[in-house]
Amino acid sequence: LGRTLGFRTANFIPAQECLPPGGVYVTRVHIDGKRYNGAGYLRAISDDAAPFPLAEVHLLDENLDLYGKEIRVELLEWLRPATPIPDLDALREQIEADVHVIRERLASL
Repeated sequence: LGRTLGFRTANFIPAQECLPPGGVYVTRVHIDGKRYNGAGYLRAISDDAAPFPLAEVHLLDENLDLYGKEIRVELLEWLRPATPIPDLDALREQIEADVHVIRERLASL
């Protein structure tokens, strides 16, 4: 879905047993010894749709093939809680707004 919205993501099940609150995060992502800025989303609570926590991260200004790669994601700052979004256009707009704020926050770190 992220690819069709213009925001490719790496989707994964977090390895930690104790997770921070769900929502959108300012992130740094480590892949093959390199560090990248990212926008992350954590769904820390399982439900009927997915009985396990889920996470995804979008690398800012990068278009890497991450299949089969080991990645480490640092959650630098919690941006906002997850909120229901009514349709794909609204989701795209929210992601664009989140990425804008995340870029500003990363610039000040």
